[in-house]
Amino acid sequence: MIEILALEGQRVGEPLTSAECEILAGTGVMSEELWTRARGLIERVFEAERESESDPRNFCGSMEWASDAAWSNVVELTYQVVDGLRPIPRLPGWARVKDKIALVGCGFLVVLLMLAGVIASGFIFHWK
Repeated sequence: MIEILALEGQRVGEPLTSAECEILAGTGVMSEELWTRARGLIERVFEAERESESDPRNFCGSMEWASDAAWSNVVELTYQVVDGLRPIPRLPGWARVKDKIALVGCGFLVVLLMLAGVIASGFIFHWK
């Protein structure tokens, strides 16, 4: 996917640097400038693929297998382009850790409430 974006960038006259390609391939934080450039390139690639014949090695075809292994920045950005969404800001440092802990805690609480519901219904209906 990144090679296709890099080729499109060269064709348009806005080539991606190797550092930008690594950021797109990774899961780190992207700058707003890179986000808008990559989004524009992805939209151009989709427009070009819509007009051309279907090729199994095209951008849309590679989106299927690229999202299976890991959720990289380019896959996330591509899904945002397809869905028309704005990016969800990633929380920095401890705020992200606290958010993850709260998510796990809520999941644990839901499991405990389900267990309490099963025990309460066992007492109410005299199940053994």
